[in-house]
Amino acid sequence: MDKMLACEQPREVDVGCIERELRRMWMNEGPGVVRTCAMNLAVVLWQRTEVGEVEIIMRRVADTNPARVILITADPESPAELRSWIAAQCRAPQGSGARVCQELIRLNIHGNQVQHVDNVLFSIFAPDLPTFLWWIGGVPDDPVAQRALGNLLERCDRIVLDTLRLTDPLLELVAMALHVSSPEQRAALGDLNWHRLTPWRQVIAQTFDPPEMRPALFSLDRVEVACDCADSPTRIPVQVLLLMGWLASRLGWRSRGTRGAAGEQVVVDFERKDGGAVVLHLLCHVGPVVHHSRIQSVRMTAPGTALEARLRGETELESVLEVDGRPPLRRVVAAHTMDLFNVLQRELGIMGRNPVYEQALIMAERLGTLAMRASLV
Repeated sequence: MDKMLACEQPREVDVGCIERELRRMWMNEGPGVVRTCAMNLAVVLWQRTEVGEVEIIMRRVADTNPARVILITADPESPAELRSWIAAQCRAPQGSGARVCQELIRLNIHGNQVQHVDNVLFSIFAPDLPTFLWWIGGVPDDPVAQRALGNLLERCDRIVLDTLRLTDPLLELVAMALHVSSPEQRAALGDLNWHRLTPWRQVIAQTFDPPEMRPALFSLDRVEVACDCADSPTRIPVQVLLLMGWLASRLGWRSRGTRGAAGEQVVVDFERKDGGAVVLHLLCHVGPVVHHSRIQSVRMTAPGTALEARLRGETELESVLEVDGRPPLRRVVAAHTMDLFNVLQRELGIMGRNPVYEQALIMAERLGTLAMRASLV
């Protein structure tokens, strides 16, 4: 296993001299140091407080991804401040006398200085390299933040959000869906919450992957999803909307509207490609729950076939497939309860656009809109 080393501790420098000070830092290291950088990875915490947690994650990311890592805290409501620090993180590969190092840059941009956050970032991106931006927080409604994010969308290759953290899910889903629908947008959109759905998508896809199961897949007529909702049965968690958006978009279903919300249930009607009907029941259990965005179970039926998958404890997903004339087929898979580091690692492995996610997002926004309309009936 590689040994972690502290090459240079954080050192405060003038913002306008960051590039010069980085060059000086490497010159002072002497022989045996290998400087690695294959991407820019910028992290913007806009009016967010989890700096310590994110800083730890970014150090772990720097250890596995050769990148120039830039961590920015931006808060327009704090006293004006523009400060920066540089550091290096190194490891000693086993059996090698060299030290492999990445650059770490930290910036505090507060008060009226936040209007310069995009220009500051542009000035310190390593040139001619892919650029990832992890924007921590929702799609902003503050004009200054909107302008900064808009400018970054034009200069970055990939923007990473986390729909688990949306403050106004429906409004922000609309903005995200508009972004991925626009052919003029350069930046691809990534979502950490999408990777948390991997076990559910795998169970469904693997169940219907055998050729003999395809007829059942294309004749599904009912889907039930049970989940925990923190406040309202019509405020369906984004994770549920994404999973159903994925299923509907993959199978070419068209939404036909809702029947209104009844108690803790929202019913959405779809039409299959062959003209058949599919009824989607979203069952939300409202209450003071810990996992307010967690899917609890999914049940899918077609004539003669039923698949039910449900969480079992915190780390397992159990599925039961029932086909007429056969004994039930049970299996248990890991639920992959992934922390921020693991879902971010998965996202950094995607360089271009993810059309499967984008189509699921567009359908998820439609479902969210239908659920909201149901609450107004």
